[in-house]
Amino acid sequence: MKYSSLIIKLVTLSMLLASIFFTVNIIKMKNKFKTSSSDTVIKSGARGIIIKIIDGDEVVFKDDSGTRIIRLLGIKSFDTSINDKQTESISRFNFLYLKNKTENKEVTLIFDHYKVDKAKRLLSYVELDGNDIGLELVKQGLTLVFTKYSFSKESIYIKYEKEARKDGVGLWGIEKLVNRVDKLKQIWNKKRK
Repeated sequence: MKYSSLIIKLVTLSMLLASIFFTVNIIKMKNKFKTSSSDTVIKSGARGIIIKIIDGDEVVFKDDSGTRIIRLLGIKSFDTSINDKQTESISRFNFLYLKNKTENKEVTLIFDHYKVDKAKRLLSYVELDGNDIGLELVKQGLTLVFTKYSFSKESIYIKYEKEARKDGVGLWGIEKLVNRVDKLKQIWNKKRK
């Protein structure tokens, strides 16, 4: 009995350490890509290459002016660096979908006005071959429409999120996750800016 308790404690400790290791590496990677080019204003329509996927809603974009972290506008994905049994499969699938779709491919950044958030990430839509990648993630049920802040494509994003939910696509087919998402959306709507 004591032996199995020890094994459980060791497994739990190893999972905690792995989660900490992954989180520290994400922070290091983000800091690596925070270059002086993030202070350079670029115009909507800029074309470049996605060189790295950080998370389900963050990518590293490189063009002639340098590299910068892009926060996909209008969506919120579950964090892959958090050890959360409820969200780990959907967050990992979202990450892999984004990686397979965009990494090492030429994309276009689209935004209504140049805006950088507190973490020095450029807020932008990312288009690949004329398709809005954030909207594709919403349609697949891999991410949420981030309604805490208004954005120009909000109505179309919400329309497709409702369809994905109605059809039980992706995260919308996981009842416990849907309940969690509903609570998140209530919080966002109260804090809406």
